Amino acid sequence: MNYGTIESAIQSRLSSLTGVTVIVLPDVEADFKLPFAVGKITVAYKDSKYLPQRGTGNIQSQEETMGFDLVIQAKKRTGTVGIYKIMEAVKARLFGFAPADCGPIYFPVDEKAITFLEHKEGIWSYLMLVQCTTLLVQLPDDESLGLATKITLESGADAIVIDTQIPPETP
Repeated sequence: MNYGTIESAIQSRLSSLTGVTVIVLPDVEADFKLPFAVGKITVAYKDSKYLPQRGTGNIQSQEETMGFDLVIQAKKRTGTVGIYKIMEAVKARLFGFAPADCGPIYFPVDEKAITFLEHKEGIWSYLMLVQCTTLLVQLPDDESLGLATKITLESGADAIVIDTQIPPETP
């Protein structure tokens, strides 16, 4: 899992929206300002939040919640190609979608999920925040511990079950 892979998964998921250009935030600012026909969505990793680490023996884990910004732009506010319709379509396509190695995408509850940014030069701009969660697992320092082959999280419990594959003893 890396942030760029998740950005690309979100871009791919939204690419079927009619009349909307979907891009990952480019490295060059000039590429960000390219013109578009009806609407444009720019996807960018924003930040991460972590829960306290947990562990069993020598292996630690920590849950990471990643935030992604979607800058949604359109030339109209209402109508079939307006920004409101685009935002509804984005919510429908993303809510519950799970990028590889992550839980389903959801909208934050502790901050505004959709915010008006500006109306400038005939373009309406809104910011939509989405989040998904992944689990970071420490790699063992001692190779004799084996590789983790199964990790089970029990909902509502503090327990993490980690099964390891122990290499056979050599004579």
